[in-house]
Amino acid sequence: MSSVVHENPLQERFDETLQRLAPPSPLLLAVSGGSDSTALLRLAAASPIEPRPTVVTVDHGLRPEAAGEATQVKAWSQRLGLDHHTLCIDHLSKERDIQSAARAARYEVIGEFCMTHGFRSVLTGHTLNDQAETFLMRLARGSGLDGLSAMGEITSLPNMDPRFGEIRLCRPLLAFSRAELRHELEGCGQDWIEDPSNANQSFERVRIRKVLASLGKAGLEPHKIARSAAHLNLARANLDEQSRAFTEENVEIHPAGYALVDRRALQSVPDDLALRALGKLLMLIGGRTYGPSRESLARLLDLINRQQPGAPETLMTLSECEISQSKGSDRLLISREYRRSGRPDYSGPASLSIRVGERVFWDNRFVLELSGRKSAPPQAFEITFLGDHAQVIDALCKDGQLSEDMRKMWDDLPKRVRKSLAGLFADGRLLIVPYLSPGPIPLDSSRLDKGRALAQLRLSATFKGNVNES
Repeated sequence: MSSVVHENPLQERFDETLQRLAPPSPLLLAVSGGSDSTALLRLAAASPIEPRPTVVTVDHGLRPEAAGEATQVKAWSQRLGLDHHTLCIDHLSKERDIQSAARAARYEVIGEFCMTHGFRSVLTGHTLNDQAETFLMRLARGSGLDGLSAMGEITSLPNMDPRFGEIRLCRPLLAFSRAELRHELEGCGQDWIEDPSNANQSFERVRIRKVLASLGKAGLEPHKIARSAAHLNLARANLDEQSRAFTEENVEIHPAGYALVDRRALQSVPDDLALRALGKLLMLIGGRTYGPSRESLARLLDLINRQQPGAPETLMTLSECEISQSKGSDRLLISREYRRSGRPDYSGPASLSIRVGERVFWDNRFVLELSGRKSAPPQAFEITFLGDHAQVIDALCKDGQLSEDMRKMWDDLPKRVRKSLAGLFADGRLLIVPYLSPGPIPLDSSRLDKGRALAQLRLSATFKGNVNES
């Protein structure tokens, strides 16, 4: 992006911010039509960005007015010379935490759009006010360092799917107040859309926004709160770097989706670092977006410190993980917790369907891709926990029906891990355990339709496995 002299100080600040952030191009603007994102639209359209950015609006399917609002944003975009696309979501229901569900679905469809059309950066209209509101919301929940730290100007998409790993979320308006952006819009005669949910007191952010206005009168202004959040973000980054170094040196991340942690190394570092490393590992192995509370992690660390080395029993289940003493060593085993579906406490992933040629993200942990002959059945196969079918593999090993390499891989796998592996099923029958082999296990395929085509199926599995992803 070339440097341009502006008579508009706000535009100049925006262009300087983009030059400093240098988000990978091409750029995609996420514009809802509210004042913040409409200001982003106007500023980006006036900026010397090449290639020209594209605009998307997400219709969550929750309000009948949303389709008309997307049409209005399209008209504004086209008037400014920018292409526009509306992305529709049709599976949301008005559940209790609808704002969180809508946010997750929104970034999912935006990520898919970026993958399909080659966009590498998504620009959003988050402002200084959003930063302050988020800080107060998390302060009210008693959040720690992670929760109180500032939103970053450039981060990954807030979605665990590693397919979106190279897409960057850019927030160029974090140093801009909502008031100055609205003043800019009013000055150029640009309307914006008022979302009725912004007046709904049942939403936490709306209530906090009202409180923030009162705090400003007492001198606790949004820019001061945002500055505190930025200071905390520096502390978080430093602790993350220490955690990353500890993990690289003292943790083995296994491609089957479990971790082995050097117990003595964990006990030798300050508690804050030990808690940080454990929290990151539990998020990774459990497939969680957020880590457990500091209180839960502190209880776990206390158990680790008091447990006698070599004891095989489980220390704790936390964040969809089992933490136990690795048999025959002084290492901790962190493995995905397996629970049978149908049990009241079952919290495992819904099974995913997959067809030949498709690539899916299962259990927030594994990228799986199914390939095969063109004559393969058009049916959708099922991916879910191996579960009690682990006994099938036990029997095949005992009968010598698996190769020596596969038997060794199975024997070397901790028993706690086996049931939580991914399996490919057809009509309830196990076909492939991708950890052992991408091809079908040697079962009698004569009972299955088109057994020859089934024999050509190949399922690859890759554990997302980077504990340092944020």
